[in-house]
Amino acid sequence: MSYGPALPPHLLKKREAPTDDDGPQQPAPKKRNAPIGPARPNQPKARDDDDFGPLPPPAGGPEQDEEYELALKVKEIEERAKRRQEEDEESRREKKLERGDWMLVPPEAKGGKKNIIDSSGWTASPLDKGKKKAAPKNEPLPPPPVASAQDKSTRKYVDQYNEKNRPKSLLESHQVEFAKTKLDTDDVSKRAFDRDKDMGSRRIDGKSRQNLIEQSKELDSRFGHGKKTFL
Repeated sequence: MSYGPALPPHLLKKREAPTDDDGPQQPAPKKRNAPIGPARPNQPKARDDDDFGPLPPPAGGPEQDEEYELALKVKEIEERAKRRQEEDEESRREKKLERGDWMLVPPEAKGGKKNIIDSSGWTASPLDKGKKKAAPKNEPLPPPPVASAQDKSTRKYVDQYNEKNRPKSLLESHQVEFAKTKLDTDDVSKRAFDRDKDMGSRRIDGKSRQNLIEQSKELDSRFGHGKKTFL
């Protein structure tokens, strides 16, 4: 006879059920001890970046196929851009920038009077000037350009026509008038000191000498007492 609360029926059956394991039980397996010494390095995992050629299509539905095609396009665009950048850098290193002649040399004059003056110095580069200085100086110089017979006859005809049919310009007429007035009047107050003109002896001819003598005789009567008498 038991006192106190009774066990539930399902627990009571499990408690009364006989066990098959009779006798001592086997000990639990021991844990494997860690190896002594340094451990091996982890092997690197395989990466997809080192693969060459197109990747095999993944096994999956249409969504995975679209993602795979998009990844292939992106990779192709990146490779193309990288290849173009390398080509540009290589061409920039090898090729030197040079300007064309149309940017450096002026165009030739068409029509009109030909210029016979050497104007090559306007477009000469520092390299050309250095070569010109380093050239030997004993070489004979090229002959100066000579005007043709047609140019001479044309210039002569133009000068004759201007003398006959065209009056002098305003500047030329003023220059002629100024030269005439300068020869006629010599105002000392309007010019600088001139030793030859101001201190040099003037030549006196016979007529002017006689006039000076006659004028000097009248100095007595001019500065003396008057002949007239007043009341």
